[in-house]
Amino acid sequence: MPAMGGDKDHGERGREAPRAPVPVHVHYRFDAREEFTVHPAVDLSATGVFVPFHGAHRVGAMVELVLVPPGGEQSLHGFGRVARMGICPDGAPGMGVQFVSFEESALGLLEELVAGAVGEAEEPMERGRS
Repeated sequence: MPAMGGDKDHGERGREAPRAPVPVHVHYRFDAREEFTVHPAVDLSATGVFVPFHGAHRVGAMVELVLVPPGGEQSLHGFGRVARMGICPDGAPGMGVQFVSFEESALGLLEELVAGAVGEAEEPMERGRS
């Protein structure tokens, strides 16, 4: 798998990055010969995404990702590694994918999307504290 310019290694930050329920559609596949599967993200951070997943892949499996933010003007393409298997809030199985190879500009957009969603979630609480 080729590395993309400006890649960041997120292994140390992992789940420490703020996560938020950003309305991003995640297209993913484990093999370039497969069709992409599409699901909305459960939550997103600048270092990874949690998405519904029904399948037999294991932790450590590499996955190709295309993230389509609201409006779909700019899709973000990269690669990730399955970091964990878990359960979505609705009880369905899911997987946490840690980003391995994304362009620096894509990571900047991801950080903006997450920061915006985190800010919206905190805003009502801040109003209540005044």
